[in-house]
Amino acid sequence: KRIDPFFIRFAKMCDQMWGRIVKRPIEASLDPGFPHAYKDEIIAAYDANNVRVLEMVTPKRLLIHDHKKGWASLCHFLGKPVPEIDYPHTNTRAEFHAFKRNIAMGVAAMLIMAPIVLGLVFKLVFKLFNGQKIKEA
Repeated sequence: KRIDPFFIRFAKMCDQMWGRIVKRPIEASLDPGFPHAYKDEIIAAYDANNVRVLEMVTPKRLLIHDHKKGWASLCHFLGKPVPEIDYPHTNTRAEFHAFKRNIAMGVAAMLIMAPIVLGLVFKLVFKLFNGQKIKEA
């Protein structure tokens, strides 16, 4: 089987990115347990990076923003007025789960429809090769 060169480059990029996070080579694209098998290492790397940022950046130059608080802290930090529009709340957990459900339903529909469509195509081709006339609707 020929693998798309884009996928190969993308997989290598992901492996390098995750390898930098956990400080060792990872072939995430080949690891069926990824990322769960590396969860503790990834969380430790994330926490270590946060500590490093807190040590390097002065409090006046660092905003630790809680999106749940909306515009106020962000605008105050930037010295900008608070917009009159609502703070965006997209990509919520509920939206993500709805997206996963929709993907799963789409895959299920394809798995159900594929044999039906293939069966109809096979039946049509079989009739054509056996010289049978096809009824028009």
